[in-house]
Amino acid sequence: MLNLQTICLGLLCFGPKSGYELHKTINTDLKHFQTASFGALYPALGKLEAKKLITSDGKNNSIQASSLPKKVYTITANGRTVFKVQIQKTRAEEKLTSDFLAAFYFAEHLPAEKIAALIDGQLAKLQDEYRELISAPLSRMPEGKRFGIRYTIAINRAATAFLKGEGSTIQATLRRSSKKWSTT
Repeated sequence: MLNLQTICLGLLCFGPKSGYELHKTINTDLKHFQTASFGALYPALGKLEAKKLITSDGKNNSIQASSLPKKVYTITANGRTVFKVQIQKTRAEEKLTSDFLAAFYFAEHLPAEKIAALIDGQLAKLQDEYRELISAPLSRMPEGKRFGIRYTIAINRAATAFLKGEGSTIQATLRRSSKKWSTT
């Protein structure tokens, strides 16, 4: 399973990184399939360090003398082995968590304006994500990363088309349903 610890190990296979650099990479480059708060990242790094899968130094690695010391994390040989084992266990499944879809599960309890706002907001989010994805420097990426970006673009296009085609239909259906609920 590619949990946060496994993703950290994978990122560290590319070279040492500070916690901030890991956070930035996860929440920018990988955000189409993983995000992490600092509150989740640092405990994950602590667990990896306790298992001796990574090491860290507490040296001040910044040019600015006034900045706080930053830990830089490095994967160990054992960490590389564990990562290779974990990546081999990856299954062909995707997990989706979505406040947007959860709200639609209970859509009969929402006013029509909120439904419209949710659809418009999701469309705007998808369009922003699409612009970011198509600006990715695909020609400078390894094939696996390019595949991930192209796959995410395909999902994004399908979701956008679905919302544009079905958005008004669901709104009309829910308006009719809410009238039934309010009269019974």
